[in-house]
Amino acid sequence: NEVTYYWMEQRLDHSDPQNTATWKQKYLMNDTYWGGDGYPIFILLGGEGPVNNDSITGHFILNLYAEKFQALIISAEHRFYGDSIPTPDLSTENLRYLTSAQALADYAALVVYIKSTLDAPNSKVVSFGGSYSGALSGWFRLKYPHIIHAALASSGPIHAQVDFPQYYEVVSDSLSTIPNCDQTVRAATNYYNNLMSTVDGRKTIVRDFVTCAPLDSDLNIVTFWDFLANTISGFVQYNNDNTNYYPYNMEKMCEILTAGTIDVAFPMFISQWNNFSQLNCSDSSYDSDLAVLMNTDPKSPEAAGRSWYYQTCAEFGYFQTGESNTSPFSSLISLSYFLGMCQSAFNMTPDNVQANIDWTNQYYGSLNISSSRIFFTNGNIDPWHALGMTQVTSDDLPVVLMTGTAHCADLYPPSPKDLPVLTATRQLFVQYLSLWLQQD
Repeated sequence: NEVTYYWMEQRLDHSDPQNTATWKQKYLMNDTYWGGDGYPIFILLGGEGPVNNDSITGHFILNLYAEKFQALIISAEHRFYGDSIPTPDLSTENLRYLTSAQALADYAALVVYIKSTLDAPNSKVVSFGGSYSGALSGWFRLKYPHIIHAALASSGPIHAQVDFPQYYEVVSDSLSTIPNCDQTVRAATNYYNNLMSTVDGRKTIVRDFVTCAPLDSDLNIVTFWDFLANTISGFVQYNNDNTNYYPYNMEKMCEILTAGTIDVAFPMFISQWNNFSQLNCSDSSYDSDLAVLMNTDPKSPEAAGRSWYYQTCAEFGYFQTGESNTSPFSSLISLSYFLGMCQSAFNMTPDNVQANIDWTNQYYGSLNISSSRIFFTNGNIDPWHALGMTQVTSDDLPVVLMTGTAHCADLYPPSPKDLPVLTATRQLFVQYLSLWLQQD
C-alpha cells in the first residue's frame, strides 16, 4: 500500500486580497472505493498534528464508510502542523496566519481544486473530524454549506471557554464508575499536597517520581501537578478506543492505583507511563516546558505543541484547571498558570485571551450553531463532551451522547468489544448519511 503525498498551492492569507504569498499544503488521497463523478468525496480534516499515512488506509472508520458509499477519501493537513508550514518559522508574528478560519478556507479551496482536477462536479462532499477537527468539521458545513454537503463532528468542543474546570470534573465522574478509584486519586492529591509542604516531602516526591527538575519553585510544583493530572486523565479520555495510544484502559489504571498504598501505587503507575512514552523523567520543569513552547523551529519534534498552544491562547482557551470544588486534582493547577504561558510565549494578556475566545463563540455560534446535516457525537466518559453538542437543537442536527464511551470512539473502526451504543451510533450515522446524500 504505497501512499502518495500531494501538495496544493494555498494562499497564505485568504482574507487579504493584497497578500499574494502562497505555500504548499499536504494531502493524501485513496480512490480504491470511488465510483467517480457523482459518488461522494469524504474529506478528513487535519487537526492539531501531522497527517499520517494511516489516515487513509484504515486507522479511521472512513474506509468502511467509503466502501459502502463508493467514496473518495481525502486526508488534508492543517496549516502550521506537520509538513504544511506556510512560513519560514513559527514566530508569533507568523502565527497570526494560524487560525481555524484560515484552515477552513484552505480546506474549501482544496475541495474545489480536487473536484475540478478530478472532473467531479456532481460529487457531494462530506467532512469528517474528531476532537478539534471534529469542531472544524461542523464549522466547515456551517461556513461553507455550498461546498460541504454534510459533516460528522466527533467529540468536537464547539464551545470555546478560557477556564475549563469541567474537564477534571468529568474525569472525576468517569473515575467514579470504578469502585474506589476517584476516592483513591483524591486521597493521593491530599497525600502529595501534604508532602509538598516540607523540604523533605518534596525530596521524596522528586525521588519517587524521578522528576525532571527539583520542586523548588511554585511554577515547578504546578508543572508536576499538571503532569500527574494530565497523565491520569489521558487514560480516561482515550478509554477503550480502538487505537494503541495507551498501554491499557481506565479500569486497569484504577486497578494499579488502588492495589497498594498510595506511596507505592502512584509512582509505579507513573513509572509505567514514562516507560511506555519513552520519557526519562516526570515533567516538573516549568522553564524547560516554556523553552519548548517558545521554540519557533517548525522541524522541532514539539512544533505542533507551540502551534496548538498558540491556538488555545488566540481562539479557544480550553485550559484544564483544577480550581473547581469537585476537581480530584490539585487546585494549584490554576488559570493564571496557563495564561502566564500565553503571556510569556505569545505576549497575549489575560484580557486579550478572553476577547479572542469571545470572538470565536461569536463567529461560530458556540452551542447555538445554526446549520443542518451535521451529525454530532460525544461520549460521556470523555471530558471534552462538556464543551460539545449533547442536546438536540434541531431535527437536522442529530446529536448522540453515548454512555460509556470516550474521545472520538465512533471515528475508529469497530471491534468485537465495542459497547452496543457505539455500534448503534455508527449505524445511525450511516442511515443519516444515506438520507442526506439523496438530498440536494
